[in-house]
Amino acid sequence: MSVIDTRADLLTLIITMHVQPHNCDALLDEIRRTTADFISQQPGFVSANLHRAADSTRLVNYGQWASEELYARARARPEFESFSARVAELADRIDPVACSVVFTQERSAGS
Repeated sequence: MSVIDTRADLLTLIITMHVQPHNCDALLDEIRRTTADFISQQPGFVSANLHRAADSTRLVNYGQWASEELYARARARPEFESFSARVAELADRIDPVACSVVFTQERSAGS
């Protein structure tokens, strides 16, 4: 489960993938399948959350890993490299950003 908390010591990745609408479903399927079958089994994986733009021109992955080191180890695996190549074939542009959660606000109870 995703943890969105300033106290959580996690690597948060926000990856925006720009895609042609006719490739969006294929890209989404590739990410879902590989995340379920391989990525989620890697040490340090916490969560992946995919968001599709209303016009199907972007997918955004909000992902979390226990540490940058464990993420780097997973990315170095041949399976991850071939997955990244398949994603790059379907996406027009990929913009990854490594982040730390610095602020959250929730609705107050009773509001």
